[in-house]
Amino acid sequence: MITVQPRNLLLLGAAGLLGCAGRPTPPPSAHEAARAAHPAAAGAAPARRLTREQYANTVRDLLGIREKLAVDLPVDEGAGGFYSNVIAPVTELQIEKYRTVAEHLALEASRNLQALLPCEPSSGEDSCAAGFVARFGRRAYRRPLTEAEQRRYQALFAEGRARSDFAGGIRLVVETMLQSIHFLYRFEAVQGPGGVAPLPPYAMASRLSYFLWNSMPDEELLEAAEQGGLATAAGVGAQALRMIADGRFRDTATSFHLQWLGVSELEGKEKRKKLHPLWSEELRALMREETVRFVDHVLREGDGRLETLLTARSSILSGPLYDLYGLKKPAGSGWQEVALDPQQRAGLLTQASVMTVHAHWDKPSLVHRGKLIREKFLCETLPPPPPEVNNTLPAADPKVSMRERFEEHRSDVSCARCHRLIDTLGAPFEMYDAIGNFRTMDGPAPVDSEGELRGTRASDGPVKNAVELVQRLASADEVRTCVAKQWLRFALGREESPEEGPSLQASLAVFRESGYRIPALLVGIAKSDAFRYQQVAQ
Repeated sequence: MITVQPRNLLLLGAAGLLGCAGRPTPPPSAHEAARAAHPAAAGAAPARRLTREQYANTVRDLLGIREKLAVDLPVDEGAGGFYSNVIAPVTELQIEKYRTVAEHLALEASRNLQALLPCEPSSGEDSCAAGFVARFGRRAYRRPLTEAEQRRYQALFAEGRARSDFAGGIRLVVETMLQSIHFLYRFEAVQGPGGVAPLPPYAMASRLSYFLWNSMPDEELLEAAEQGGLATAAGVGAQALRMIADGRFRDTATSFHLQWLGVSELEGKEKRKKLHPLWSEELRALMREETVRFVDHVLREGDGRLETLLTARSSILSGPLYDLYGLKKPAGSGWQEVALDPQQRAGLLTQASVMTVHAHWDKPSLVHRGKLIREKFLCETLPPPPPEVNNTLPAADPKVSMRERFEEHRSDVSCARCHRLIDTLGAPFEMYDAIGNFRTMDGPAPVDSEGELRGTRASDGPVKNAVELVQRLASADEVRTCVAKQWLRFALGREESPEEGPSLQASLAVFRESGYRIPALLVGIAKSDAFRYQQVAQ
C-alpha cells in the first residue's frame, strides 16, 4: 500500500489556511449596492471540521462508497446544541485516524477507476491524470484548485505512478486529498475593511449543502457558485427549494431531529431487561428508525408543519414496535404508517425513542424529560445544580411512586427554583416507562401525569397528561420561536449572536406566513443575512 508521508498530511497544516477561501470574492460593487440598501448583520464563522456524519456523506457523494465510518473517526464536539467541530484542535491521534481512513477509502476507490476517472488512461496517462486532479479536486475541496495545487497534485500522481502504476498514482492523489485541511474543514473566511461581508461563492455553496444535505455540494450548486447564482438571497432561496425537494434532504432532517431530541444518544442506552422484557438491540434500532421515518414522512411527504411533527396521531412502525405500542400487527411486512391511540400518543415527543433516551436504565425520569422541554422547546437555559446538592437518585421502591420520590426536589429550597420549572413539565410523561411503553400504574398507585406548562404567554396552565402538553406546546409562539432558533443554530454550527436577531425574526416571519412549515423556515434561514454574510476576519 502506498503511504502518504507526513509532509503531505493535511497539506502542511496552517500553511494551507492562507488560501482557504478558494476563488477571490466577486467584485464588491454589486454586493456593496445591496448592502447600502439593506445593511447586513451577521456573526463570525470559524472554520468547521466535518462531523462524522458529514464526512461519511461526503465520501458517499464523492467516491460512491457507503461505509459506517463513525467508529474510525474523531468524536464530534458540540456547539449550540448540535455537533460542530469548531473549538478543539486536531490531535496527533486524530490525524492518524484520518490517515488510516483515507488510505482505506483511496484503496477502495482505486479498485473501480472507470467510475472515478473522467477519461480513459489509454488516451494519455498524464493528460487523463491532470483532468482527474482538476475534476476530483474541485469536488473534494468544494472549489476549483489553484494553479499551484494543480501542479502539486500532478507531481504527486507522477510520484505514485513511479512507485507503482497509474492506479497507484491516482490512489495517492485521493489519499492525500482526503487528508487535506481543504477537505476536512469548511473554510468561510471573508476579508474586507471591517464589519460584515458576503460569503465567497464557493463557501456559500458549501454552507448551503452542509445545511440542507449534510454533505458536499453537487455539480449544479458548484456551477451556481461559479456563475454568480448564489450572490443574492433569491438565488440562494431557489437553490434551497431545489435541495429540500431532493432525497438527500433526508440526511439533514435526520441529523437535526436526532440531535435536537437527544435520540442520537440512543445507541449507548441500556435498560434493565428484567423490568423491561421487550428491550433488545433490535428494538433499540427500530426505535431510532421510527423517528427517522416519521420525520421524513412529515417533512417530505406530508404537510411539513411543526404542529404535525408534535401532534400527529400516527407513526411509521415495524416489528416489535407494535408490541411496544400495544397494537396488533397488520397484514404484510415492513414499515407501515399506523394510527395510534390518540389518548396515549401524539407526535415526536411521545415516541419510544425520545422517552427511552430521557429515562434511567430501570425507570422513567421526569427530570430528564422536563429538562428536554424546558431547554429544547422553550430555549431556556437552566443553571447547574448547586455543588452541595446530592443528586443521587433515591433507591427504587415498588411501594412508592416516582412522583412521590421527587417531591423532595420542591421542598428543598436549593432545588426548588429549578425543579418547579422542570418537574411540572416532566410529570405528564410519567405515562411512559423507561422504554416508552404506555403505563397506567406507577408502583401501587395510578400514574399521576398531571403537570403544568409555565413560560409561555398564551398557553400556560395545568395539563392532564403528555398528549395535552404537546398540543399546548405545538401552538405556543415561544415553541415556534425556539424551533426556529434551533434550526438557525444547526445551520450556523453555533449559537446565534445578538446582531443576528433580525435574521431570526425575518426567518420567523416566513415560518409564520407558511403556516409554520419547516421547509419554508429553512428557506427563510438560507436567505437570511446571518446565513449569507459573516463578520470580516481581522
